[in-house]
Amino acid sequence: MIRRSVGTLRPPSPRRLRPVRRRWPLPVIAIPLLAWAGVRLADDSERTDALGPTSAPESTLVSFEAPVGERSTGARCWMVVIDESSSMSSADALGTRADAVRATAEFLAAYGLDGDRIGVTWFADTADVTAAVPSDSFAASATAPMVGSGTAISSALQSANDAMRASCDGAQAVIVLVTDGQAPTDAEFTATAAFLAGPARDVHVHLVAMNDNQAFEPARAFWEGPALGVDSITTVDSFGSDEVAGAVARILATETGQQVVAK
Repeated sequence: MIRRSVGTLRPPSPRRLRPVRRRWPLPVIAIPLLAWAGVRLADDSERTDALGPTSAPESTLVSFEAPVGERSTGARCWMVVIDESSSMSSADALGTRADAVRATAEFLAAYGLDGDRIGVTWFADTADVTAAVPSDSFAASATAPMVGSGTAISSALQSANDAMRASCDGAQAVIVLVTDGQAPTDAEFTATAAFLAGPARDVHVHLVAMNDNQAFEPARAFWEGPALGVDSITTVDSFGSDEVAGAVARILATETGQQVVAK
């Protein structure tokens, strides 16, 4: 066999390789690049559409610390009755009232009794009632239902009370009424007084009164009347999270016998 000596293999010297540099006209290069970019943009757009719009994370406006002290009261059946008249809804652009209902349900689910229940009633011209359920089963809504723009407060309270009597399962009924306290007519005030002094006489009633621009002051004497038996009145100047959380924390403390503070 003849062996040929090939020596050491080395890469070709750059000097021996003279690549031919071709100068392509600019349009010849640009057109394919633009076409490729268009395909990529369309593809990215299709992928984004397939994923759906990016939604902002849900914000938590109201929350409470763990209570301090032992619970000294029995089970409570809460019904939060929220005035959704035009003036009240426009004052709550962030949805703080709905978030306070969620936070209250979560507080009761975490630290309450097995018999604690909660429901919510939104009202204006009509009332939308969600019956009280165990606090750990409550499905909070971030928005208010469509109930008009008026203030039919007496019929809303009656509807809320009827729902509680059907769903509280023996727990002490508690109404938390969120309103500016105004009624459209004297007859509406009379009907509200008759309800509170009659069918609701065994219900604990707490009022969170919107007092922006002194809105509550014309009705204050009515709500503070001893015949109505309202257990507490807390005024707020806005539906800011701190004010609403503080008002609800005081009511929770009253009804549980514990120290409750907002975060």
